[in-house]
Amino acid sequence: MIESVADPATLTRAIAQVPRTCAGHTTSFFATRERIVEWVRKGTLSVLQAEKALLVLRRDRDFVRVYHVAAEANALAHALSELAQATQTGVYVSDLVGHPSHLVPIVNTYRGAGFATHGQLIRLQRINADENATIIPDGVRPASAADLSSVQELLERQLDPWLEKIPDADELREKINGGAVLVVAQGSGIAGCLVYETTGVSTVLRYWHMDLRLRNRGIGSRLMRSFLHRCAASRRILLWVIAGNTDAIDKYHHYGFHEDGLVDNIMVKPLEPSTR
Repeated sequence: MIESVADPATLTRAIAQVPRTCAGHTTSFFATRERIVEWVRKGTLSVLQAEKALLVLRRDRDFVRVYHVAAEANALAHALSELAQATQTGVYVSDLVGHPSHLVPIVNTYRGAGFATHGQLIRLQRINADENATIIPDGVRPASAADLSSVQELLERQLDPWLEKIPDADELREKINGGAVLVVAQGSGIAGCLVYETTGVSTVLRYWHMDLRLRNRGIGSRLMRSFLHRCAASRRILLWVIAGNTDAIDKYHHYGFHEDGLVDNIMVKPLEPSTR
C-alpha cells in the first residue's frame, strides 16, 4: 500500500527497517535532509513498504520519480511488482546511478518490472582550476528575482523533464537567492543561464544553457568562464551530461572536464499511453 510521508522522521524510520547486512543491498535514494524536508512540506513524497525493500515515490509535474532501498535484487523486484499492482495510471521514472558493470543486475530488475531505458547521463569532473579561471568576462551577472521566470522558461523549453530534473520555481528561487545562478541579459529576458551549487570544496554544475536562437555569440563561453572564476577555490567540479551529446561533451572537454566512470540510467515505465 502506498502511504504519504507526513514528516522526515517517518521516512527515516521506514528506510531503517530495510536490512543492510545483505551483500546485495542497493539504493537509489541519495536526497539530502534539506531536500527531503522541502518535499515533505510540499506533500510530494510517499512510500511503499515491502518485505526487505522500500520504494520512495516523489511526484514531479505529471509523473512520479521512483527511488528504492532494498536488501537485495529479489526484494526490489517484489516491491516493484507491488507498485504496479497499487497504481494503474501515470508514468514512473527512476534514476539508477553507478558504474556500468555494477548497474547491470539492478537495471535488469527494473526491466523485469516493465521499465525501459529512456536515456543515459555520464558524469564528468574537473580537478582544480586553470589559468583561465582568473579571467572575468563582461556581461555576466548573478540572476535576480526578476529573472526567475525567464530562467525557468529557458530550462523548461530546452530540457527533457524525465532525463534532466528540471527545477521548480522554489528550487530556482533558492539558488538565485544564494547567488548560484548566472545569466547573460538579452533585452527584457536572458540569452543564457548557468546554475550550480557548492558544498564545501566541491561544486556541481547543474545547468548550462543558452537561447538556441543566439548561437555563436560567445554567450556560453562567457557564462562558463565566469563560473570557473567564481569556483576557483573548489577542488572538484562535477556535472552530468547526456551520453551521446558529443557537441556538449566536446565543449566540456575544452574546459578541462573528463569522464569519471559513473553513469545514470534513466528508466521509464508508462502505465498508460504517453501523451508526450
